[in-house]
Amino acid sequence: HAHAHAHAHAHTHLATRQPRVKFSLARYLRTRLLKVESQVLHILASPEQKAKLSPAELDYAEKYERLVKEHFTHCVLDELPEPFRKFGEADDAGDALRPNQDTYVFCRIKEDLGEVQLDHTMDSRTPLNAGDLQVLRYLPIQALVENDEVVLI
Repeated sequence: HAHAHAHAHAHTHLATRQPRVKFSLARYLRTRLLKVESQVLHILASPEQKAKLSPAELDYAEKYERLVKEHFTHCVLDELPEPFRKFGEADDAGDALRPNQDTYVFCRIKEDLGEVQLDHTMDSRTPLNAGDLQVLRYLPIQALVENDEVVLI
């Protein structure tokens, strides 16, 4: 009898958590697609960035970029003089496509990293401990993100 009660309780617990898990997963996927949309030109121009997408995300990004380009061309570029009719083309340094990496991001520290100097103009150091949630400038932590020591959220 106790086993049946425990089993029923576990089933009820899972059933009540399922909608929350579905909601969280859907929210995560929406957020990821919004990030893909906001940086689609940079992502598709970079083999390294494209490799980070799933096949479905890559397909979505390519279709999204084509639709935005068609819409923008029809609504704006066709009305401009010929020299100004470029869409999403980088300058010689590739800067037009690169996202602003000197912006603040939300992140979670995966492992204890000790005191880290995040601002090279000052001598101060910031403690980065496992499990901490931080809002930090992206550029100083870029290598930590790439090494999977810090996760963007």
